[in-house]
Amino acid sequence: MTIKDWMALFAEHFDADKSQYILEKIYENDRWFDFAAFNRTAKVCYDYMQAIGLEEVELTPLRADGKTAYGDWTLPQAWDVHDATLVMLEEGTETVVADYKAVPCALSIGSAATPAEGYTAELLAIEAEDADTPAIKGKLLFTAKPAQTLVEAAKKHGALGIISDFFPLYPGVRDTREQMRTATRWDNNFIQPINDTGLFAFNITPDMGDMLRERLAQGKVVMCAKVDTTFYDGECQTVSGAILGSDPNAGEIFLNGHLYEEGAHDNASGCALFMEVLRVAAALIKEGKLTRPKHTIRLIMGYECVGSTGYLVTHGKEAERMLCGLVADMIGTEKIDNSTMTLRMDPLSNYTMTDGALKQINEDYRQAYEPDYNWIITKFQIASDNMIADPMWGIPTIGMISEPALSYHSSMDTPDRIEKPIMLRNGIILGALAFALASGGTEEGDWLTASMMADMEAMAAKPDGTELYHYIMANAQANAAELIQKLCAGALSAQAKASLAALQRPEKPAVLTRPVGVPLDAAALVPKRITKGCLTFASAPELLAEWQPAWNTRMHTALFWADGVRNMWEIASLFAAEVNQEDKIVEHFEWIHAFMVFLEKHKYICYEVRR
Repeated sequence: MTIKDWMALFAEHFDADKSQYILEKIYENDRWFDFAAFNRTAKVCYDYMQAIGLEEVELTPLRADGKTAYGDWTLPQAWDVHDATLVMLEEGTETVVADYKAVPCALSIGSAATPAEGYTAELLAIEAEDADTPAIKGKLLFTAKPAQTLVEAAKKHGALGIISDFFPLYPGVRDTREQMRTATRWDNNFIQPINDTGLFAFNITPDMGDMLRERLAQGKVVMCAKVDTTFYDGECQTVSGAILGSDPNAGEIFLNGHLYEEGAHDNASGCALFMEVLRVAAALIKEGKLTRPKHTIRLIMGYECVGSTGYLVTHGKEAERMLCGLVADMIGTEKIDNSTMTLRMDPLSNYTMTDGALKQINEDYRQAYEPDYNWIITKFQIASDNMIADPMWGIPTIGMISEPALSYHSSMDTPDRIEKPIMLRNGIILGALAFALASGGTEEGDWLTASMMADMEAMAAKPDGTELYHYIMANAQANAAELIQKLCAGALSAQAKASLAALQRPEKPAVLTRPVGVPLDAAALVPKRITKGCLTFASAPELLAEWQPAWNTRMHTALFWADGVRNMWEIASLFAAEVNQEDKIVEHFEWIHAFMVFLEKHKYICYEVRR
C-alpha cells in the first residue's frame, strides 16, 4: 500500500467516538491520582485490549516501593488517598479552600497523613529564600512557588504542611494567572520517591490564593488541614498488547502512550488514540480486509518513563526485537488549549529514517486533508517516553506532542476539552506511519527511502554545517539505510536498493583528533555506559547536590555519544556539533569530562580502554 492508502484507511475507519469512550474510562480512574486508581486503570486497559482483539495482552507489574530501580528510574512508593480537606476558620465560619473529593489534584501526590483530627494552625505566607527560619515551626506555609521549594526548610524547622497557588506561565499559551482563576494545578513531583518527612501539600486555585492573601493582609489566618492517606510497598502495572506480525523473527514497532496522570489531554489522549488505531487494524485483519503486517506492532502503556523503561528492562531479549518507536503524548487538543503540534526528533546520535518519515507524513496529510494544518519541528528533547530514543536501547523513537497547553497539569484538563477532529487527524497520521513502518512492503520501503533521503539532504544543507556535522549526518544516513533494510528486507525496489547501497559509513574526520593543549589522560578516556537508559539518581538522591540529570536534555545528549568506542574528546566534539556550538568544544569538554568522572566514580559508566 502507498502512504496515501494507509492514510485513507484510517481516515475511513478511525472512530473518534470510540477513542473518546476509552479516554473517558482512563480519565475517570486516573483523575483520582493514587495507586489504587492507577491499578483500576490498568485493568480497564487490559480488558479493552482483549476486547478489541489484540494479542499477547499483558500486565507487567513494576515495584512501587520508592527503592526498586528500572534502569535508573524508580517508581514512587505506592500511595492511596481516602480524603483530604483544607478549611479556613474565622469567627465561627468555615471556608473550604481545597477538597480532594471535589478536585483530586488539590492534594499533591505523595502527601503524608495528618492526625485524624487534622492540624489546626496559623497560615504563614513565605517563599523559599526566607523559609530557613525557626519561625515556621508549627505553621502551615503558603507560597506562590511549587510546594517542593519549601520542603527542606519545612522538614528542618518543623512546619506542618505546605499550600501553593503556583501556576507556571507559557508565552502565547498561558500568559497570565487570570486564565487559570478557578483551576487547580496538579503536582506529581512533591516529594519523590519516598516521603519520609510527614509533610503534605495542597494546591489551590489563584482565586483562593488571592483570597488568602487578602485575609493575611488584614491579620492572622487559621487553617485546618486534614489528610487521610496511606503509604505502602505496592505495584504499578505496565499494560501491553500487540498486533502480531506475519514474520515472528522480523522485529517489532513500539508504540507508547503513558497512563497514570490526572489529565485527559495529558495523557489519556495518547493511549486512547493508539488503542483506536489498533482496534481498527485488528478488526480489518480479522475480517480479511487488511493483510497482517510483516512486523509486530506492540503498544506499551504505563507510568511515564518508568513504565516504558521498566518494560524494556524486565523483558530482556524481547526488547531487543524492537526496531523503532512512536510516542503519542498530549495528542487530543490544540485550538481550545492554544497549543500547536510539535514533532519530536531523535538525538543525532540515533538519528535515522523515522525522523524524515514523521516530517513527511505530516506534510502528506496536510496536502491530502487539511491545507491549514501547521506544526513545529524540534530537535531531540527529553519530554516524555521519547527518551527511549537513547541509542543505548537501539530503538529510534520519535514523538508527537501538543505542548505547552493552556490546561497543562491542571484540573482544567478534562475530557470535554478533547477535540475529536484533532484526534482523528492524529489517528490518521500515527496509524498510517505505524503500519507503513510495520508492513515491510515495496511501496512503503520506497516512501521511507525517499523521505529519508530528502530529510538528510535538507539537514546536511544547513548553512552552519561543518565537516563534523556532515560526518554525523553521513553516519545517520548509514543507520537509516540499515533500518530500512531490516524493515523491508526482500521487498525493496531496485531504485531503493541502489539509493541505500550508496550510503556508506564515512571515515572519521581529522577534526576528531585531540588538539594540542587538551590533556591526553582526560581526552583519551573511553567511557562505556553501565546503567541502561536515561539517568535520574532517584535511588541515590544524595548525588543530586552535584548533578541533576533527570529531564536534563543537555547532559543526556552528551551521554548518548558514550558508546565504549568514542573517547572523551570525540564525545565533546560530537556534542558540540549537535548543539551548533563547535566553537566551544573545549568548554564542553571540561564539563563533560567532569560529568563522566563523576559517573564513573558512582558506577554509572566504566572506562573500557584508553587510547
